[in-house]
Amino acid sequence: MMPPREIGIGVGGEFVARFVSYAPFDIDTVNLYWYYAYGTDSLLEKNVNLTVDGQTYPDLFWTQGNDGYDHLELDFLGSGIAQDSLGNITAGTVNFVAEFDLNANLYRWYAEGISSDAVAIYNAALTPSNSDEIYLIQT
Repeated sequence: MMPPREIGIGVGGEFVARFVSYAPFDIDTVNLYWYYAYGTDSLLEKNVNLTVDGQTYPDLFWTQGNDGYDHLELDFLGSGIAQDSLGNITAGTVNFVAEFDLNANLYRWYAEGISSDAVAIYNAALTPSNSDEIYLIQT
């Protein structure tokens, strides 16, 4: 495993968000559609109150995918995350996201201190293009 690369994002000298990568990461290739195309399982866990770096998140939504080579899990922590009866994300805010390699049993990367609409992230995962993911990262 390579040493982590960390990018801190601040406004007015105050910490706002942090991205940490333990594996090579190319922002131009981010595409959540992989999880839609190769999805094997997902689950919304309400009121789990997971604490990461001193911050507690009430909700966890995770999704797993396996393309025969990569077996990955994407974890979203936040609040107010909700699904309809078909499993579509219908509400919520994501404040922490991480990608976990289930084969290697380690995190590939994570971002914390963010505030993104869970529905927008979900909708981005439904399109083959990654332009919506890039837009979400930039806003």
